[in-house]
Amino acid sequence: MSLHEEIGLTAIVFESLAVGTEEIVRLDVNMNSYSHTLSANGGFDKMTISIADDRLSLDEWIERGVGRHVEVYNQAETLVWEGFINVVSGTMGAFKISVGQLAEIGNRVSVAYAPVDTATSPPTVGATTITTIAESESSQDRFGIIEKVLSTGRVTDDEAELIRDTYLKESAFPATSSEISLGASSQPSITLECLGYWYWTNLYVYNDTDSGTMQVDDRIQEIIEADPNGFFPTPVIDTNNSIVPEESDEDKMAMAHLKELLALGGASDQRYTLGFYESRKAYYKEMPSTVAYKTTLSDQGQRILTYEGALVYPWDVRPAQWIFVSDALIGRYTNANELYEDPRYMFIETVEYSAPWQISLSGSRVSTFEQIMAKFGLGDF
Repeated sequence: MSLHEEIGLTAIVFESLAVGTEEIVRLDVNMNSYSHTLSANGGFDKMTISIADDRLSLDEWIERGVGRHVEVYNQAETLVWEGFINVVSGTMGAFKISVGQLAEIGNRVSVAYAPVDTATSPPTVGATTITTIAESESSQDRFGIIEKVLSTGRVTDDEAELIRDTYLKESAFPATSSEISLGASSQPSITLECLGYWYWTNLYVYNDTDSGTMQVDDRIQEIIEADPNGFFPTPVIDTNNSIVPEESDEDKMAMAHLKELLALGGASDQRYTLGFYESRKAYYKEMPSTVAYKTTLSDQGQRILTYEGALVYPWDVRPAQWIFVSDALIGRYTNANELYEDPRYMFIETVEYSAPWQISLSGSRVSTFEQIMAKFGLGDF
């Protein structure tokens, strides 16, 4: 029995978002394995799926698979996971080949360097500067704009441009690695390693040259909407009126900015999370004060329920929610106002699901200490 027949999961693969919305294939009965991870900060995080197919189809996956958009649906046709194919790995008898990572492509490239003037004696070194941008339109048309700002030391202007142009030439398309193991035999198969669109924020630069200050929630919206590809719809953002400097002109990736802002928390040092979910929409939310899920140690079925008692399938569980283990610490009084103190309540940081029925939830104690330290510049981003 296939995973689709047993639990109803279906993966739909589309062209990359840069190309369009054309559906390529539906993966259901040929799905050999499936697993995904969801994170409180990130949302749809990682996903891996392996499929069995004929040789011609496998060849096409190797040549065109990286960058394609993937949506996974449950038996009720509700979205379970969404992202893009980062790596395609194929096994064809004795030959193994891997293409990717997409995240290591660079098709809009510049170099930050300290210019050396060799016309003087001794040579002089100028202030750090950045080359003009070099681009590969053919790569951008296929995958979308993927920015890289390379950092070098003391080089001449010509050397900096050579570094930029060489990197662009060699990194505009996915890298390939392969292996031949003679004497080995295996059925043709493909493994797709996918990333959620949270990782796309690490593929473009965000700068702001304006002076003054701004609220954290406004900054987060600006960063998400700065994606040069326009992949992200208008985000859903809770108010956070903490103030940060507006100017930030360091050519940092958007993800680095977002991590710093998440570490700050709110004006009262409360925790916020940011996740990219359905249709790549980002949700910046204050930590909830109510419990979403519950489970019991005595349940032989090891089920997860809503707090009201409805069954939740393991592939539908979301992070950034509280779960209550109701029959732990027997005899202890239950008080939903003690989410931070009662160890039976766990804030779900990570959900790891592996088909058909395995699920692992991880969390940690939530406090305001990390947010306070981050505001003093002492946090670990």
